[in-house]
Amino acid sequence: MSVEQSPHIAFIELCCAGSQPASTIQTLLADVPGQTTTDLPVQMLLGHASRLLAAYSFTPEQLLLRLYGIASLETFPERIYYELVRLEDEYSLARDGVYGTLTEFAQDTSTFLTEYETYAPDNSTGNA
Repeated sequence: MSVEQSPHIAFIELCCAGSQPASTIQTLLADVPGQTTTDLPVQMLLGHASRLLAAYSFTPEQLLLRLYGIASLETFPERIYYELVRLEDEYSLARDGVYGTLTEFAQDTSTFLTEYETYAPDNSTGNA
């Protein structure tokens, strides 16, 4: 493992920006050196959401509504955006007793998020 003696200033600023608004974080992220991948942040968000669902930290409804809200404000990859729209429709129909069940919705949400488990940030503090 190699440790950089003097990290790029963008990383230092990001480490100190925890309480800053999302727009500030986005500006700081633009300063990080290297090539960007537009889908990766969304995939990491969905991976983290998958872990939250598996840990029962949130219900499928809570996660979907949050993700759907973010997707409505940000640019998500088209396939992911439309899957969130579909899941939101499925939830609304099941909640209102029009079509399907909340159990089916929960399973579909879990299946969708499971696709992104491998993208979840590693929050472990121990060494493997």
